[in-house]
Amino acid sequence: MTETKDWKPIDFQCTIECLYCPEHGNSVVPMLRPGWQTIPNHYAIFVAGDTDIFAPEVPDDMIRKVMEKARKTWNTFIFSTKNPSRYFEFIDDFPANSLISVTVESDIDHHFSKAEPPLTRLRWMKELNTTLKKERRGDVEVCISIQPILPFSENFAASIEEVKPSQVGIGYELTGLKWFPTPEFCDVLSLARALSAFSLVNIHGVDIDADTELEDWPFRSCPEEYQSPEMLRNPALNTCDDPSLLNSENYHQFY
Repeated sequence: MTETKDWKPIDFQCTIECLYCPEHGNSVVPMLRPGWQTIPNHYAIFVAGDTDIFAPEVPDDMIRKVMEKARKTWNTFIFSTKNPSRYFEFIDDFPANSLISVTVESDIDHHFSKAEPPLTRLRWMKELNTTLKKERRGDVEVCISIQPILPFSENFAASIEEVKPSQVGIGYELTGLKWFPTPEFCDVLSLARALSAFSLVNIHGVDIDADTELEDWPFRSCPEEYQSPEMLRNPALNTCDDPSLLNSENYHQFY
């Protein structure tokens, strides 16, 4: 499993406003942080984990400065966004051996953020993967982050397969918001097995410590089915009818 180090070159209050995210940056206007050019001496570097540097408000030249600096090092860089349509502007700028990821919590739009619906994000990534091949950027991998995973439909794995990601990371909420609609752990394991047929998969726990309560749900009222205490799931209490789900050799960690 690969441990990552954070590199946070840009400070910006992310405007996507994910309900579960405690990290939003500090600056109202995107800016390069003092000392931003210092990159951790580590194999795998996660870029700007406290904001979304591909948000529309972040200037092109600022993103290119970050990528130019990254290209001068030996590290593997991991970029992630919920605005994947912007990746296309930087096809030629990504450092070699980059992993470029999109976050989709589900294939159902639970209105947990101001991002485009998850299936729209996945369609952008499918097109991006095709474009990277056309542009001969075989040194850049397309990945999917399902984090934190929310209730999903039976078509979720098929929608991800269309993207043809090299790796998929699943973040399972463990001890966070009381109202958080965490799916059954066995359903998550079944999804992981389906994904492992065409991609490397990692399941890992995530703690959600955002200061949000049920009544703070800002974009629409909380769906009734997510207001029930039965939606609160503790993986330790879940039972699994198929123990083999826990033993896939294709479960790996990429960030």
